Amino acid sequence: MGFWPRISAAVFLFLLILVGLFWAQISSVQNRVPLVDGTMELLGASATDRLPEPLLNAAMNRLADAPNDQRTFNLLYVDTMRSDAAKAEKDKVGNLLSRLGWRYSAAQQNLIASAIVQRDFETIVKSADSLLRREQTPNEILELLHLVEVEPETQPVLVKQLESNPIWKKAFLTRPESLKTQAQVEARGKTLKLMLEADHELDRSDLAPSLNVMANSREFEAAYDIYRTIQKTEKNGVLNDPYFIQLAESANALEYRPYPFEWTKHSKRGMQVDSIESIGKVEVRIRWDGRGTPLVLSQFLNTSIGSKYRVELAGLDATVKLAKQLQFALLCPEGYTRFEDAQEDPESNKLILRSTDVAMCRFPRFDIRGRIQDVSRPQEISLSSINLYPDN
Repeated sequence: MGFWPRISAAVFLFLLILVGLFWAQISSVQNRVPLVDGTMELLGASATDRLPEPLLNAAMNRLADAPNDQRTFNLLYVDTMRSDAAKAEKDKVGNLLSRLGWRYSAAQQNLIASAIVQRDFETIVKSADSLLRREQTPNEILELLHLVEVEPETQPVLVKQLESNPIWKKAFLTRPESLKTQAQVEARGKTLKLMLEADHELDRSDLAPSLNVMANSREFEAAYDIYRTIQKTEKNGVLNDPYFIQLAESANALEYRPYPFEWTKHSKRGMQVDSIESIGKVEVRIRWDGRGTPLVLSQFLNTSIGSKYRVELAGLDATVKLAKQLQFALLCPEGYTRFEDAQEDPESNKLILRSTDVAMCRFPRFDIRGRIQDVSRPQEISLSSINLYPDN
């Protein structure tokens, strides 16, 4: 064969390859065009209506060419679930979709819809995880997870899914407004307990929102159990952070949220609470305009019902005069237990006040408030420590 015939044959072969690639691309584009669009892809669009036969035939033809087409397989799943097929067949199709459709939102939503009917909480959690990792309908899916969290079968699956620190973990744990019922609050306590037992990495921002909701819902025992689990040091006395060290550290922390069993600073016009650290010691300074009885500091405690307690204070202003400026009390649903009869202890340089009655509940709130003044004049008080001890 001469030179030109060989060139002509090569050019002809090249053109054939180009044409083949062109048609392959056209076919691929056609296969990517959705057969349907919108609500027809979702189970909730119609509970019973089967898909039109021409649409089903088109879907079968497409799957013959592209068996991994998630969107098309999802259509067959929708039709199967609406049919009178046996449960085993529906489960088989659902199992295939769960493997193929993890990148397709409609498929995951359909799997969740079916799983809710069948009370298949493992599928609900895993499909929700798939949607949340792709940031699809995050608010609705998180709301769903908060609802199914109350089911005992859900919690181990949920804890396992959270083990890999998915991008939705922080949002799931830090939206206390989603815990709307007592059952949801109780379930959150069990979930957190399981996470701690499984050595999940949980910091203050993960735990504090839920523990505060639990305390506000009077789930004190579960909240306190979790709080003691994460504490690294033993305490002397009933109060936590008696030397205000944690309170001082919180002043420089962004978006700090105290646990319910730590000091909470309260703000009010005409009142200011500062914690100042100097040479390894912390001093709390309370300033207020002398008006009213403002709540200054508070924390929930674990006490023994029927026991009496005493308060011990130290600092520059830990004198009998302080008892005329501040008042201390244990607050329970049943009422107040106040601390009066202030006495200075010369040996320890502390001011001691004793409870006028016994503790009325196991988890009272310890309140420090301003005391009504005869004349409204600015007050300034400095404290270096405060603690509570049994006084029986």
